[in-house]
Amino acid sequence: MREAERLADRIVLIHKGKILADGSLEDLRHISSQTDLDDIFVYYINQYTDETELRANEF
Repeated sequence: MREAERLADRIVLIHKGKILADGSLEDLRHISSQTDLDDIFVYYINQYTDETELRANEF
């Protein structure tokens, strides 16, 4: 992930075939309130998991 932080203009985070986030590193940092790309990814994974669990509990 360090290479992506250094080289990429745009980052797309994908988990289980679903796009969780798409934007510049600065955009992703701002939205997640995280600075490290690994932590940003964990933030979005947690958002995805929480959202999935909420939907599962609706049934």
